Amino acid sequence: MSEISLKAKENIIEHGTVNRNIYLVKTGLLKLSYFNADKEVVIAFASPGTFFLSPISFYIRKPAFINIQSCKESTVMKLSKERFDSLMNESHDFARWMFNIAMGQIFSLEMKSSLINGTAKERYLALIKNRPDIIQAVPMKTIASYLGVTPSYICHIKQDLAKK
Repeated sequence: MSEISLKAKENIIEHGTVNRNIYLVKTGLLKLSYFNADKEVVIAFASPGTFFLSPISFYIRKPAFINIQSCKESTVMKLSKERFDSLMNESHDFARWMFNIAMGQIFSLEMKSSLINGTAKERYLALIKNRPDIIQAVPMKTIASYLGVTPSYICHIKQDLAKK
């Protein structure tokens, strides 16, 4: 894998472009989002140890639907589709490892749903408890999008929590 250094707010996968690489976060934090009309919808964050890619680009050579951007200075490792396919064919251990990674990603999606659910206030509290790295590195506007509320509603929740 080759190493790529990203500045804060730098895209690694851009909506509308074909990107057939697979990446591993080495340091930092990245956000995964898509655009609904002119509104950005944040769907996930990638922290060290997380693999990510645009499945549409990676598998069928179509432009990415998602956008992946660094939240702060980050380092990612890049593996090309060609090298990935070669390793999958050459090494049963690599293929089994990648299967476990894929299952881990599916597990993470369900785990996120089980940990960060309920009312907006409960989701915010769960995020503080389970992912303080996101709270520290990401603007409230992005957190609001991730939680499915407006930035002003996050402010209201924070004010309410400060009173208690």
